[in-house]
Amino acid sequence: MACLDIALRRLPRAENLAALCVDRPLYYAVHSTSAHLAPEGGALIHLMKYLRPGEAAEPEATRQELEALMNLVQPGWRDEVVEQSFLPHMTASNAIVQARYGGLPGRPGPAVPGLPNLYVAGDWVGPEGDKAEACFASARSAARLMIAQLSDRQSASLVSSSDALE
Repeated sequence: MACLDIALRRLPRAENLAALCVDRPLYYAVHSTSAHLAPEGGALIHLMKYLRPGEAAEPEATRQELEALMNLVQPGWRDEVVEQSFLPHMTASNAIVQARYGGLPGRPGPAVPGLPNLYVAGDWVGPEGDKAEACFASARSAARLMIAQLSDRQSASLVSSSDALE
């Protein structure tokens, strides 16, 4: 995918907060309305173009396409720009759930085999959810494993301490 993030001093059209194009794989969202991503009165806008697997992105044409969408939903935006960041080649998802790999249960868990004390979380980890939901679920699972491991260590330490007292 390609991503254009734009920070604005203010939104010219405050009512236009999200858009999905039905004729092209484009996305627009003002996430700063619900998350504190910009100063009071300001806005952080995310525009994305999803690419087909193997599709070669044409950075300049893609940026122009995203800016054209911005012109439609936030006319006058260029006068309010504080900062912009364009990333023409990003990974949207690391792995797609597939039946041939066991579906959701076939994804790896948060514990990394052969590497004690190393855990992972992400949209490709664990048997639960997709995208952000999978990220949070796998992070929760990894945290529980770490807490259990710390608890086991503390219990073992207490047992060895009491043995030394005898």
